[in-house]
Amino acid sequence: METSDFYSFGVVLFEVLCRQPAMDRSLPEEQVSLANWALHCKRNSTINQIIDPNLKDDVSPDSLEKFVEIAEKCLTGQGIERPSMGDVLWNLEVALHLQDPVFRYEGMINSNVVNSVFSELRSPKGRWNLSVEQCGELVKYLLLVFQLVVY
Repeated sequence: METSDFYSFGVVLFEVLCRQPAMDRSLPEEQVSLANWALHCKRNSTINQIIDPNLKDDVSPDSLEKFVEIAEKCLTGQGIERPSMGDVLWNLEVALHLQDPVFRYEGMINSNVVNSVFSELRSPKGRWNLSVEQCGELVKYLLLVFQLVVY
């Protein structure tokens, strides 16, 4: 996977974090593109205002900061400036360990939760309805997929 491919991954990270679709034409013009709006909010230190309220209370500030940093780096304008797969993997692991320092995800993915996440992502509802548990399982799943590709 080339670094230019990670733009879409950055969008997905913000979709999960904000529980909003990538594009929502029902919103004011400056908010239609979630990626652009999230980057705007990050620059203005208002990112907490667009994060899914159900996640805000359960995610540690350090983990959230790292997660947003990863998404932001994936959305860098020039593909050559975007992180490599190894960088994304390492930073997601850091975010996961900032959330739960003693957690070890190897072999501990709840496949039922991951399947429910993918069912939700395929649903045409527009807004995702992912729980904190589902978001955590999705991140663990993505980490393992990245590890398989990298190694």
